[in-house]
Amino acid sequence: MKGSRMLWIHGHPGKGKTMMMMALIDEVSWRLKSKPGSGILSYFFCQNTVQELSSAVNIIRGLTYLLAKENPPLTRHLRKRYDEAGSRLFDGLNALYALWATLSEMVQDANVPRVYLMVDALDECDSRSLEDFLRLVTQDKSELSSKVKWVVTSRNEPRISEHLQYVHDTSLELNSSYVSEAVKSFINFKVNELTLRKKYSDELQRSIKEYLTHHADGTFLWVALVCKELEKVSAWRTSSIYRKFPAGLEPLYKRMMEQIHDRDSEEAEVCIQILCTVTLACRPLHLNEIGVIAGLPEDLYKDSQALQGVVGSCGSFLAEREQIVYFVHQSAKDYFSTGNGSSIFPSGQIQAHAQLASRSLQLMEKSLKTDICDLKMPGSLLQEVEGGKGGSCLPLYVQYACCYWAQHLKQTEARLRDDDQVREFLQKHLLHWLEALSLIGKMSDSSRVLADFQHMVSSLQKLPLYLYILTSEIVKA
Repeated sequence: MKGSRMLWIHGHPGKGKTMMMMALIDEVSWRLKSKPGSGILSYFFCQNTVQELSSAVNIIRGLTYLLAKENPPLTRHLRKRYDEAGSRLFDGLNALYALWATLSEMVQDANVPRVYLMVDALDECDSRSLEDFLRLVTQDKSELSSKVKWVVTSRNEPRISEHLQYVHDTSLELNSSYVSEAVKSFINFKVNELTLRKKYSDELQRSIKEYLTHHADGTFLWVALVCKELEKVSAWRTSSIYRKFPAGLEPLYKRMMEQIHDRDSEEAEVCIQILCTVTLACRPLHLNEIGVIAGLPEDLYKDSQALQGVVGSCGSFLAEREQIVYFVHQSAKDYFSTGNGSSIFPSGQIQAHAQLASRSLQLMEKSLKTDICDLKMPGSLLQEVEGGKGGSCLPLYVQYACCYWAQHLKQTEARLRDDDQVREFLQKHLLHWLEALSLIGKMSDSSRVLADFQHMVSSLQKLPLYLYILTSEIVKA
């Protein structure tokens, strides 16, 4: 990177960009620790399935936070800005530029010789704020340019390349020989692992390695998915199965879906319900809530072990970490949201969002009430509540419903009517909903939700006047 202040690593899905970024972070961190005072490192991993990890504001906030954590004296720049702007430094329309100014001051500190900033998966940042971020990074003319070295990764997307066309870049496709060697090493590692577990013969081990090497096409993810599928197969059946995995992520995903459809009809339907829900969910879901939100049978979602098994059987599309369910890769989510896998929504995604909104409203109607956590202390600060109950009395699926029912409704582009479910909910439970949001620390979300209602409720005639007044005051606040 000598002579250039930015390195852009780009490639197709599954080529190992995130793995490469993790390796770079480890290497740079080790070198900086071996030479104290030579510089500091901060990094951020974008993830579009998590709202807090998918915007330019969150990128800069994360980089700023880690810089301050790694070098506590830099906190004074953050404190100075916060004293001037208050919480507006982190929220609102000007948050991006206020945080960027704070980051600039921190890296220009005389006690900081050099700063390495690394951002992974820019393509998972929302388009609107990503453009603002790239414009700031590429057009900055301050001392930030001379003291900072950037490393960013992304897919080969025009919206990113048009901003980064003049920076130093590395294409994983143009350097396919190096990537192929790395993938080959990965294949050896994964198959050796399988051999230890499954007791493969030397001949079977060698055959699997050859097949994976010839069909991987330099894609780490393809190898990982195939090996994950082979984990589920007995050793004696492996020789008749491993050659059936087609080359390429899209054909592999198609085969995985065919395997789901080939199962018992009830089991297949449950898997598809889960995949639909995870695709459209506004955040990754916990095992304790996914079954209810997906509308699975009660005897299944109440059996956490059985539910965990069903999630694990969803064709290796999903991964579970600390009981949180994620897509194994962004390309898997893309397959269902915009690719051929979208056929899992027989009535379309708009209708599926409508079902999630309706189910969320039903969950809230059954659960919400005055003083739902039985605090008996109206007007008290949450941190002062004895026992620290907070929103812990609210099941996770109710918390999800409170936070995201309106986002699902918005995706339907529906207009609210006098006799619909939303009107009934607002009339009976608006104050209960606001109380629930306050208990889980999401009261600020209410203004965004109610602001969205301004164009949705214009046709309502029977909604009581006090609801219009209340929503207007909250939006103003």
